[in-house]
Amino acid sequence: MTRKYLERKTVSLDCDTIYWNDILGQVRDMPTRQGGCFYFKDNGDKPIYSYIKTEDRDGLQSIIDIQEKKAISNKANSGAYVFRTAQELKSYAEENLDVPGINSQDVGEYFTSQLIAHMIQDGVPYVGLPIQKQDMSCVGTPEQLQDFLRRVKSDECKHPLALKKRRFCFDLDLTLVGVPAVSGDYSTCPPIEKNIRLVKQLYNAGHHIIIHTARRMRTHNGNVGSVIADVGPVTFTQLATYGIPFHEVYFGKPYADVYIDDLAVNANLDTTREIGWFDRQDDMPPNHMDMTQQSSDHTNGHANGRTNSHKKAGMVAARDFNTIQVIDDKVIKSTKSEQILGEMWFYLHMPPEIASIIPKIHGMEFFAETGTFTITMDNCRGRTFSHMLVGRSITKGRFLSFLKGLYAFHTAKRVDEPSNVDTPPSLQALLEKQSHHRGDQPVNIYANYGDKLRHRYERHRACYDALGPLAGSLFSRIHEFLDTYEAEGKGVHADVIHGDPVFSNAILSPDDSVVTFIDVRGQVGDVLTSEGDVHYDLAKVLQSLCGYDHILFRSDNGHDLAEYVRGDKPLLDEADDRLLCDLREYFFDFVKETYSMHLHRKTLLRITASLIFSLIPLHRPELGAVFLKLCKETLDRANHMVGHMSTGPNTST
Repeated sequence: MTRKYLERKTVSLDCDTIYWNDILGQVRDMPTRQGGCFYFKDNGDKPIYSYIKTEDRDGLQSIIDIQEKKAISNKANSGAYVFRTAQELKSYAEENLDVPGINSQDVGEYFTSQLIAHMIQDGVPYVGLPIQKQDMSCVGTPEQLQDFLRRVKSDECKHPLALKKRRFCFDLDLTLVGVPAVSGDYSTCPPIEKNIRLVKQLYNAGHHIIIHTARRMRTHNGNVGSVIADVGPVTFTQLATYGIPFHEVYFGKPYADVYIDDLAVNANLDTTREIGWFDRQDDMPPNHMDMTQQSSDHTNGHANGRTNSHKKAGMVAARDFNTIQVIDDKVIKSTKSEQILGEMWFYLHMPPEIASIIPKIHGMEFFAETGTFTITMDNCRGRTFSHMLVGRSITKGRFLSFLKGLYAFHTAKRVDEPSNVDTPPSLQALLEKQSHHRGDQPVNIYANYGDKLRHRYERHRACYDALGPLAGSLFSRIHEFLDTYEAEGKGVHADVIHGDPVFSNAILSPDDSVVTFIDVRGQVGDVLTSEGDVHYDLAKVLQSLCGYDHILFRSDNGHDLAEYVRGDKPLLDEADDRLLCDLREYFFDFVKETYSMHLHRKTLLRITASLIFSLIPLHRPELGAVFLKLCKETLDRANHMVGHMSTGPNTST
């Protein structure tokens, strides 16, 4: 919502309740100083709603208690909740999310009643608003929905319903009739009673029925006249024999192996459920066998299967050079790239302080014959912070858990001796060759800055040059800053850093209790080590807080980002921009209050800009201009920052 709408009175309506009177008019007439809950009298023996207890105050039914699934009175909430402002709803919702069980109601999920209970405890006035049970229809359970549909269909519903007459087009073969018992003889096709019954009911309800068929289209090479001459009589006879009513019949449906349509319903599914129709079982003709199961074994070229290849909600796709397999409660990560060696090295030298926020490792292998590395680890279920950020479900409490977890990395002590994780000798040799030893020179915590940026810029010069003169200008500014940053020793050494704590690499558990960090880097330059610069990790966090995740998600979902590049439209709408702004300030406040060393906002933002600039060649070419503009905006934001985030002498960088 925009700031304008956040100041307005807001009503939340459960999607499973139909109201037959104007409750929104009642909401508009309510005083602005109070919230409200619409309720009805429930005298049933099953407490399936939330319930309120009220007392009379100044002629109003003031709510003094509200409980979920506990009948503290016979006043059951209908599912319409009024909030004084959307901003008040938003603030209390965030607070409720950040304090699980805030209302001491162990009901296993979030309910609006919990939120309102917390508001009432804080002194927000709420009143009960009575509604007659006959003025609403609740369809929240299968039984309630079936009863409602039955009453509508049998005209028992006392409320006027303007039912729109619709056009339904049914395929004939494998939808209304099955596979011929005699190959090629359509007169022997058995009926599919379930779908025929649906056609009859729709026809009798006044809907327009169209039958479409591809019979003999392949045989006659698409000649519709020949098709009708061949199978027209047997088809009409069959429709009459099985009592299939229709308004139109079309021969000549093009033959295809797969039909793709935005309005299609798979005939092998529960067709009545798919179209939202109530199937009265007493309409079923007797002594007919339902052939649905038989027909489902024959697809006639139609795609009737489902795959699990789609990306799960909350997941971010693995890097192109990694393969991820999820097998029950474990994840197997495989790659031929030696970039995974850093992650392997880190797991072998895991500081005990952070073992609880890193996936448990079950084994690591290297197959020399194929050059393949694998890591087997726990499957950490939950939502990535990237998904929550873009979905606007991240709260300050959840973000605080993330920041505390990252701080645990930065305060952990380095582990020099490898753990007892099962590791083959060939892999141990590779890790030993590239690891950093205590007797060597100190780890160069600047290796992932200036030198890395220069090498990437030169290696992908054509990519950057294609973006115009701005790319070269930004490179010069960033290059100069990074050289100064290293020359003046501005880095903050830590025994342990994550190395890539972007929001897609942090997972919040389903119960919000644990943040797990994945895809640790374990490498600075060409050296395997847990050490690094604290600024680097924090800049990676800022990368997400500057809009990086929004670009990826919007690009993946078909949003046109060209308007943003041209300057015709901002990257973020008002709500997302305000959320990121609030989270950035919360981030800077946390760093100021938690980290003992001096950390400068300008420095962090400039390093963030360098990271955004360096990742341009790693994404699709069409995103290059988008990230280039984000890089410039981040640098410009740094130029407007003033001051440290901690006390001490002002050492601007």
